[in-house]
Parts: sequence; structure tokens; C-alpha cells
Amino acid sequence: MRACTSEAVRTTTVSWPDKAGPEWVVVVVFEPCFWGFSFFALFFRRGCGGRAALRFWLAAFGTDFFDELLRDLFATMARRWPRIDCGSKDEMPDTAHIPVLEVHAIAARQAFVVLDVAGTPLASSHTAPGQYVKAGFFDDDVARPLALCNKPGTGTFELLLKVPDVRRTQLLGMQKGDRVDVGLAQGKGFPIEQARGGDLWLFGVGSGIGPLKAVLDVVLEDRTAFRDVVVVYGVREANELAFRDRFGTWVGHSVSVIPVVSRPATRASWDGKTGHVQHQLPRSFDKPAQVTAFVCGLPEMEKAVCEQLLERGVGPDQVFRNW
Repeated sequence: MRACTSEAVRTTTVSWPDKAGPEWVVVVVFEPCFWGFSFFALFFRRGCGGRAALRFWLAAFGTDFFDELLRDLFATMARRWPRIDCGSKDEMPDTAHIPVLEVHAIAARQAFVVLDVAGTPLASSHTAPGQYVKAGFFDDDVARPLALCNKPGTGTFELLLKVPDVRRTQLLGMQKGDRVDVGLAQGKGFPIEQARGGDLWLFGVGSGIGPLKAVLDVVLEDRTAFRDVVVVYGVREANELAFRDRFGTWVGHSVSVIPVVSRPATRASWDGKTGHVQHQLPRSFDKPAQVTAFVCGLPEMEKAVCEQLLERGVGPDQVFRNW
């Protein structure tokens, strides 16, 4: 049999609580062919222990067709088996059933969720702004990585979620005390200490503003430790700007906030900056060696920002991502 590369697989774990038994593993392999893609599944039995690993990797084939296919598969499995968690044991070493403190709409197609992790191992795993967790909010949902929007040490996990229309009512209908499965904080986050003493530029698009808000939570505690702090935040339409109620606080702490709308509905609906975030840099920096940049968003945006910074003397070792 032809070997499959790691890019072709992704893991999902199915658990049978309080029941040990043989494990069954299914590997679904997607292959390109002349009409598009074909796929086949392999089922095999592995040991005992009551857990089965299902490996799927669709990063290279992230089409709506495959997304819907997997949603249907996971929904069927969720109805048949009690619980589905995404990730292997190594990827998600610990999870907890965490209560919701708050859920509300924060911008178009986005929701802000606050979870109570005080006194749990999850709280101590949060050590740097910009880390992420894996969380699943619905029985038929797959746990996915979500960046934390708050600084460490608060006893809460704040999350900014994109909300598809089909999930909007269900998510916003969650009440305080409802519980969701959440994993430990993961990832290196942003190296905030490296930015002290110099200029800090934050670039984010869409929900990428979430981990940058966590950085600002830390910066505002010791604002004099940084020189210029600039946030360049891009969205497609003005109604997608999240945390607008925080802009005044940031500006009040001498943070420059530059919201950028790439596709304003009408000229009357937006009179601010338009275009893309990479076009909002100054022509030059007076001290480029003292500039630190944190970027979070689409790969194309991150690449374009890095290119623009490099042209202005800001090297790759001064630009950081949170993953």
C-alpha cells in the first residue's frame, strides 16, 4: 500500500466512558484524481483500552464539500457514541467540562465567550498572551483551536468565535452555567518581554484581533515600558470590527488604533482607512532595530506584512506569530 503523508491525515478521538474494550481505527485517505478527489477508508482493530483514534487531515483539501462531509460524519458519530474530542492524547493532554460565564454577540458573525477556569489546571496552563485552546461547543461539533483573548492570570478564558448563521441562535442561546469541553492552553504565544523598551506594532485581521487584545491587556498594565504601540486591525466590512468599545481605552493609554475596512458596504458606511493592513505602515521607521511586530491572521496577510516590514529594515527575527 502506498504511504500517506502526514498532510493527508487528522486525528479525532472517540471515547466510551467507563467501558474498556477493543479499539477500532479508521483512516480516511483523500487522493487527487482526474475528476477532483477520491477517498477511501481503512478500518482496523488495535489493542484494548476503550479509545479509538480517527485520523483525518484536510488542510490541503479544505473545500466546502469535505467540510460538510465531515460534519455529517461527526454528527452521526455523536449520536451513536457519547462524546467526541478532537486531537490525540499528545495534542490535547487534558480537558475539563468548563462553565460559561458570558456569551454575547460582539460584531457581525462573531461572538464573545467567557469561560470560568479558576482553580483548574487550565488556568495555570495559560502563561503567555496569544496562546490557544481547543474547544467544542456543541455535541455534533469538532473541537478546534481558538486563540485566547485575555492575559494570563485572570481565572477566565476569553474567546472570540466566528459564528456561522446556522449556529448563531444555538451559541448565543447558551446561558451562564452551561458547560463546554475545553483543553489546556497551548502554543508559545507572543514574546511580550522581547518588545519592552521599543516600538510594538500589532497586525491582525478578522478574529486575529483576539490574541492581540490579550497582548494589549498586558501592555496597558505597564504602558511606560514600551515606546510607540500601534494596532492595525483589518476586516472586510465595518460591522465586523470587534472590541470597538475598547478602542477608546487603548487610545487613552497612548495606543494608536488603525481600523482598516477592505470592502466597505458604501462610502457613507465607513469614513476611515480602506484597503489592507500591510498598506498602513509608515514609509520608514526612525529606529527599525527597535521595532517588534506581532502578526495574527491569514497567511497571505502575514506574508505581505513581513515583506513590507523587511523593506523598512525590520528583520524576520523581529516579527512573531503566536503559534
